[in-house]
Amino acid sequence: MQYQPYVLQLSIALDQFRSAAQTQEERDAAGLLAEALQAYTDAATYWQADIEFYARNGNRLAYMGGQPVGLTGTGYILDRYNVPIQNSDVWGLQKGAPLNVALVTIWQYAKGKTDEAADAIENVGLPVHGGQASGGAAPSNSAASNVTSAVTKELDPPWSMRVSASFTGGSYTQPNYSAKRLDGSVAGVNVTAYASNGDWARVTPVGGPEQWIPMSQLSNPD
Repeated sequence: MQYQPYVLQLSIALDQFRSAAQTQEERDAAGLLAEALQAYTDAATYWQADIEFYARNGNRLAYMGGQPVGLTGTGYILDRYNVPIQNSDVWGLQKGAPLNVALVTIWQYAKGKTDEAADAIENVGLPVHGGQASGGAAPSNSAASNVTSAVTKELDPPWSMRVSASFTGGSYTQPNYSAKRLDGSVAGVNVTAYASNGDWARVTPVGGPEQWIPMSQLSNPD
């Protein structure tokens, strides 16, 4: 599951778009995209909590109605997006929502916000789509046309990720494929992503020698 890397990329694109926004329409769109990003982030939080809760022995049978938000601390997410809740456990003591119900509800909310953002800037290309909008080329003074390069974004908190088992060789010393590769394979191991830069994640803390892995090779840990 490679959900988190895409959320990181959206976060970077939004930061760039917000900093380059010049028109009121672009600023309005940035606000709407920020709400969508929050929803996608909340969905990732609920998803991760679901994985961790059901990894424990017996929970899958005892809590068939969805993760019990009273135990996982994710009730605020269901409340924020009006996710339908039901009995979580066989005794009716805990409430929750099945993962698919929660994700679909939250993603529908996020899509509504991105659609509103697109309407707000009809002829301005969004950074997440690039280049051109449906109405033609973006104006040269638009936020979208000024977003040209990736920036490094420190992650707070860092994210736990797993490197694809098919990833051959070591990590890169810089976030590009022409950089030096370190010796030793990192395939199939868990790493901590401390920062992102475009399609890359830095898996070393700030201040030390840098190691970068393509986000396409990262997924949620099992």
